[in-house]
Amino acid sequence: MNNENKGWTFTNTNEIEWAMAADNTLFKSIGAADGLGFAISDVPAGHCGRKHHHTHAEFTFVLEGSIIANGVLMEAGTGYAAEKGTDHTQFYSEHGCKFISVFKIGQPSIE
Repeated sequence: MNNENKGWTFTNTNEIEWAMAADNTLFKSIGAADGLGFAISDVPAGHCGRKHHHTHAEFTFVLEGSIIANGVLMEAGTGYAAEKGTDHTQFYSEHGCKFISVFKIGQPSIE
C-alpha cells in the first residue's frame, strides 16, 4: 500500500475462503469502513433471512440465482436500496442466490 491508498481496503474475493454466518449462509467480507460492511453472500436453497429494522440504509445486488425481498422477486441483475427506518420483513431464496451488499455493521434484528 502507498500513501495514495491510505484508508482504502482492496480485497480479491477469489483469494479468501467462505465464512459461515450465524444464519448458515456463506459470506466473504470485502471490507469495512466508517461503520459499514461490504460483503458477498451465498445463500442456500430454502434460506429464510431474519426480519430486521434498518437503522441505516442497506444496499443489495443479486449476482446469481434469485431471492424474494419484501414480496419482490429479485433475479440476477436486480438490486435494492432500503432507506433508514424501513423494516425488512421477508428475505427468502427458494433455489439459492449470490448477492453483494452494503450494510451497517451490527444492525439489530426486530425478531
